[in-house]
Amino acid sequence: MISVKPDAMRERLSDYLDSAANGETIVVSRESKPDVAVISLAQLRDYEKQIKNYQYLAEIERAFKELESGNHEHFHVHELIEE
Repeated sequence: MISVKPDAMRERLSDYLDSAANGETIVVSRESKPDVAVISLAQLRDYEKQIKNYQYLAEIERAFKELESGNHEHFHVHELIEE
């Protein structure tokens, strides 16, 4: 992780963008404003994918807990038909 001030970021923008494209996280520390991070698009997409996977797994876990508690309100039980 690289931490820079806005002036340094402006002076060497291309270098810092290249670093971010190569997987480095660039943190821009700003006075009186929230800091920001610059990451590659590939890294952002990976983070988004991880979040979606986490949300999906959390939903599955909630469903199992509901099923185990005996609450079948959101489930449909079907009988198997043997021919």
